[in-house]
Amino acid sequence: MILDTDSVFHGVDRVAEGATPLPALEPGMRLTFDGDGRWHVGRGDVALCGYRWGEIRFSVSWKAYCYADAAERRAAAEHTDDLTRERALAMLKADLSDRGRAPADGADGRTVALAIIDEYVRFPAPETSACEQRST
Repeated sequence: MILDTDSVFHGVDRVAEGATPLPALEPGMRLTFDGDGRWHVGRGDVALCGYRWGEIRFSVSWKAYCYADAAERRAAAEHTDDLTRERALAMLKADLSDRGRAPADGADGRTVALAIIDEYVRFPAPETSACEQRST
């Protein structure tokens, strides 16, 4: 799955153990500073819940778009060179073929998807735990 996190609402898992359950959040709600190290989540002055500074995990992602020239910027703004799903899939299939990893012609979508995952998705090797190191 490809997700444009600039335009699609998404979240991350909580990292605090034993934390109070979160209230139901909806689009349009805001995290607002109340002063004296206190914040609230809600709509305007209507607080749904409140937090102290130390209870908040705040993450910022900054992205910049860089273009070679005005024509490239215009193409991006006008979406004249967007990568369609069909074009992206054709590019991936061609690369799989170049690598000698392409599924057979006429393969179903599941087979193609699994070939893409097998070729491009890499996970780090699991680390050996201290317990496993002692027992060997």
